[in-house]
Amino acid sequence: MLTLSKSEQDAKYSKLMEQRRWRGPNLPAVMFISAWDSMSSDHNYNTQRHLQLRDVLEEHRYSFKPVLGCWEEVQEASYCVVLPSEITLQEAAIAELKRIAFDRFDQAAVLIADRYRMCTLHWDGGDVTEAGQLVPATFEEAHAAGDYTYDPQQDQYYITR
Repeated sequence: MLTLSKSEQDAKYSKLMEQRRWRGPNLPAVMFISAWDSMSSDHNYNTQRHLQLRDVLEEHRYSFKPVLGCWEEVQEASYCVVLPSEITLQEAAIAELKRIAFDRFDQAAVLIADRYRMCTLHWDGGDVTEAGQLVPATFEEAHAAGDYTYDPQQDQYYITR
């Protein structure tokens, strides 16, 4: 078991409190998922894949909304999927959504934000990379960062820091 020093515990607690101040502890965990084929320049093909993903999410009764993602400076239509709050159901949903993203739509990774908006990239090969905290950003900050999510319903950009 890993033991943290007093200063490490204080730093971790301060970070947690800062996360809670941003949006509060009651936000649902979410996954950002896309069906976009970045290797294809055929917009109609990608739109069809995006709509197929929507149909799959509806079929599985997920709550979701469309967002615009930009990853490695390539814009792609995506969905923000609300994950169940109960941990066992959440783990099952994450596994199912990763199978859909990786096996059916050949995605390289999905982004998961916990209820405090701490993000991890889950890669097709099984690796997980910490991506930082999802925070609101201006248009300028988002485009300068290169990787962002735009929520058209809220007219808000988000980046990870």
